[in-house]
Amino acid sequence: MDKRKKLGLDYENRKGKKMSKKLFSCLNGMCCKQKCNVVCSEETQKQIFKDFYLLGNSVAQDQVIMDGIQIMDKKRATKIFRREEPEKTHNRQITVKYYLNLNGNRQEICKKMFQNTYGISRGKVDVMILKKMSSATGISSTTGKGAHKPHNFNIDIRTRILNHIKSFPLQESHYARKRTSRLYLSSSLNISKMYDLYKDYCHQHGFKDESSYWLYRTVFSETGLKFKLPYVDTCKTCDEFKIKSKHVFDEELQILNQKNQDHINMVELAYNSKKEDKVLLTTTPSLKVIVFDLQQCLPTPDLKTNIVFYKRQLWTYNETIRDLSKNESYCYMWHEAIAGRGSIEVASILYKFIQGKIDNNITHLITYSDTCSGQNRNINVALMFMFALQNHPSLQIVDQKFLVPGHTHLECDSDHSRIERCKKQSESTISIPNDWYNFVRNVRGKIPLKVIEMEQIDFKSFSSLLSGPLVKRALDTDKEKINWLKMTWIRYDKTFGIIQFKYTLNKEAPFRILDLRKGAIRTRNRAELTSGVSNIRLPQTYNGPLSIYSEKKKDLISLLPLLDPIYHQFYKDLKTNTRAAMIQQSDEESSSED
Repeated sequence: MDKRKKLGLDYENRKGKKMSKKLFSCLNGMCCKQKCNVVCSEETQKQIFKDFYLLGNSVAQDQVIMDGIQIMDKKRATKIFRREEPEKTHNRQITVKYYLNLNGNRQEICKKMFQNTYGISRGKVDVMILKKMSSATGISSTTGKGAHKPHNFNIDIRTRILNHIKSFPLQESHYARKRTSRLYLSSSLNISKMYDLYKDYCHQHGFKDESSYWLYRTVFSETGLKFKLPYVDTCKTCDEFKIKSKHVFDEELQILNQKNQDHINMVELAYNSKKEDKVLLTTTPSLKVIVFDLQQCLPTPDLKTNIVFYKRQLWTYNETIRDLSKNESYCYMWHEAIAGRGSIEVASILYKFIQGKIDNNITHLITYSDTCSGQNRNINVALMFMFALQNHPSLQIVDQKFLVPGHTHLECDSDHSRIERCKKQSESTISIPNDWYNFVRNVRGKIPLKVIEMEQIDFKSFSSLLSGPLVKRALDTDKEKINWLKMTWIRYDKTFGIIQFKYTLNKEAPFRILDLRKGAIRTRNRAELTSGVSNIRLPQTYNGPLSIYSEKKKDLISLLPLLDPIYHQFYKDLKTNTRAAMIQQSDEESSSED
């Protein structure tokens, strides 16, 4: 904002109001008795105006204005009497003259032309007069913003605030743990709520509350912690454009605008693709279109007491599939002691849906989802679709399409919002994961939510196919490197081991081919290969309850006095492991999803 303002460009002020750019306007006719517009031509005024704002520095600009002002004692003593308020008089103490530098000479002009040439207001001129009068040297000083003594706070208070912030359980990034070590607080928290809890903490422990909200916020910002965002995310590309467009000009701005337009075109192409596929449903009975997404983790137990904010809770998961063909929603639910929440789980749920919910008259399945590579766009899900095609009696083609990151609104997101909204309005207590299952079943709406409880036997290891008839490859059939992160359209058909893909949703663009078949298998005929795949029995991913880390179980046990005794044994039976071992295990799972 400040940079654009100093350059005379349009900008947005701190209140969000759009301020127009500075425009040069020539004075029409004679501006004064001195005939200033004759002394200084319009072209000269324009050049001075342009050079003034190209300085782009408020101190330099102020100095130019101050250099053009000459302050002198008044020559005559005059008094101006106000007719309405005769007791008040205005005594002018000084005389001010205004100058422009023309060809190395100072040319006196009137105040009106001085303001007009620099594009400044009368108020700005008055401020510069006061600055020049207060300056012994006539040199413009800095603005003085932020020139205050450093705040001194009791170190004990800052330490107490920091310890309180650290008392809240932290979460790691599920999607980018290998790229960042940033830690997150629960999305149900915010700084205002944490500050209120801090005041309660001080009251309970007998501390004198001497810290303000501002100090609490300052200490919090120094920790580098962030609040975990809900699933309604903004677009990173759009946000970057909004910021960068305020600070680049000319050719750079044109390039930036073109990139933004390309991004908008991709977004529109994705939404139009989904819209067209939904229209096809009305005329194509053999087509099915679904959207799917994983809901934000559901904390268990979910209690009303404030102490829960300080405790690590068990996560309950909900993968929702909206069948746009029948306008039905299916919530596949489980908890973290049963399975994780990666590509293995998503692939297994989609396989269960295909096997149980796709009728024998369906030949073409189209799916839409976000671009999360750890869950939706990876080799495990691809292996599942290829395997499912060989084991479904009528399905011939599966098209997997992805929306643009930041613009991934799906119909199942409204199901998640409905669940969260109902929970906020409900007085019911969630003690164990089964309570979440029953709660979701009873959520009201035009489209009922059908809950399917997942068991460990439902989670299959599709990656085992890579040690059998298929092999993982990094090059397509044209020997070009593939990039899973750029794929926006993946197609599978009855030819087992063949993946067709594009980096665009443009129907006219050709598919590239990724052949995962081993050399010897490529020579087999299709019927023989299909028969062999149909006889494959996939192993289970898990063979027993998963462990949670010991610190989490300790927190869960501490919450037992707030739960009905009939639920205590569920938490006592949870297996544990060290945090380091859990992270290593999770990283290994993430590696297998790449």
